[in-house]
Amino acid sequence: MLTKEVSLSCEMPHRNLIDYMSNGYAYCQMIIDEGHPVDFMFEEVNEGYEKITGLSNVAGRRITDVLPGIAESDPDFLEKQRRVAETGMPDHFDINLKALNKWLSCSLYSPEKGYTVTIIEDITDRKEAERQLQQRWSDLNTEKVRVEENDRAKTEMLAYISHEIRSPMTGILGFSELLKTHLLSTEEQAEYIDLIYQSGQRMLHLIDDLNNISCIEAGKNLLHITETSVNSVLHGLHAFFKLQAEKKGLWLHCTTELSDSESMVKTDSLKLTQIVTNLIQNALKFTNSGGIDFGYALINGFLEFYVIDSGIGIPLDMQQAIFDQYRQGVSSLTRKNEGSGLGLRISKTFVEMMGGTIRVKSLEDWGSIFFFNLPYNPPCSQEKICTAH
Repeated sequence: MLTKEVSLSCEMPHRNLIDYMSNGYAYCQMIIDEGHPVDFMFEEVNEGYEKITGLSNVAGRRITDVLPGIAESDPDFLEKQRRVAETGMPDHFDINLKALNKWLSCSLYSPEKGYTVTIIEDITDRKEAERQLQQRWSDLNTEKVRVEENDRAKTEMLAYISHEIRSPMTGILGFSELLKTHLLSTEEQAEYIDLIYQSGQRMLHLIDDLNNISCIEAGKNLLHITETSVNSVLHGLHAFFKLQAEKKGLWLHCTTELSDSESMVKTDSLKLTQIVTNLIQNALKFTNSGGIDFGYALINGFLEFYVIDSGIGIPLDMQQAIFDQYRQGVSSLTRKNEGSGLGLRISKTFVEMMGGTIRVKSLEDWGSIFFFNLPYNPPCSQEKICTAH
């Protein structure tokens, strides 16, 4: 067997290369305990090795003493060293040395049995670049899926909106044609005129939704803050929707916690009205028995609004998607009911513009509760009320 001195003397012509190369060089001897390799001893390292690892004065010390975390960062490390030292077969691998917080590319070969030479290269920057590239690729794929899903949902929504326009328009044209026959009774004429009016209202609501979405996408929706009576807004909506609820055999209850004077706040009255309108319309659309409760309470400086219905409910996996711009949630059921499916997205945007949040709790076949909150901003003379509740 060649001795260490002979081995080193054989390598003397390469000393300058070893000393001055930027890669790290480590010459190690395998340590045997009761016939089993248990560790490796550093015999010699070059300046490049010390610079890459940040270690110094390692000659005569064991690898596991110098790098105490190496067995955990790569459990097979000593086995790789042993295999090369005993078989003479070279090896190459990358290792994440957690003790050094570095990624190293390691090339191993054995100049003689029981010894190894390790050439290391710091590849931390490369690994980080690969990680960032993989993350970027993952983000791009996620964005691609999101865009494709949004485009698909938008296409479905446009087709549905086309249907929503065509249906009431067909009704308007059809009943108008019947009215021209002069063969209808007074009661029939009144009925057809009412149906034409309802179809016109349906189209008007759709146009309003599309106009709001267009303004939202263009960033043209602005807040118009005025002193507003929340009680007046809710009582007005109760009066407006009461007849519609009764026609479906539903009850409609409205609860206002504050007095009329206390309910005066600085907010966007039109947007508040539209938010609650959208939620009540949604509740009426999907409730066939029972009824609807809506109102508000003052909680921790916020007006907490709610609309509770006993309708069909929303599947758990769709409860977030219903606030997306081009989703309708329970699509198979919404197609049986009037509406564009844009109201909840519009409501969410308006609530967030006004400094609040909106959420839903729902159980299929039991009903839904929509909540949204807005900051309680009373006129100066009423600000003391905020801390009184």
